[in-house]
Amino acid sequence: MSKTVLVVSHGFFLYTLLEVTVEGGADVEREEYSMSNGGITMLDIHPEGRARIVHLNDIAHLGGMKTLPSAIRSMLKAD
Repeated sequence: MSKTVLVVSHGFFLYTLLEVTVEGGADVEREEYSMSNGGITMLDIHPEGRARIVHLNDIAHLGGMKTLPSAIRSMLKAD
């Protein structure tokens, strides 16, 4: 039986979820990768508890609106 669950969280929970559920561990290092506000991550979780990443931090629905991490990067590059 297939179920859909929506989880709204902060980045720390998402990083932890990815590390624990993605087969072989998630290749997403907190120091090297930041999640955008409003980003959508979708996982396909198998009955045995392992997961496959379908979308990671997808921000296409924001229509080019600057997210906080991208705005900070832009400011740092301007200096």
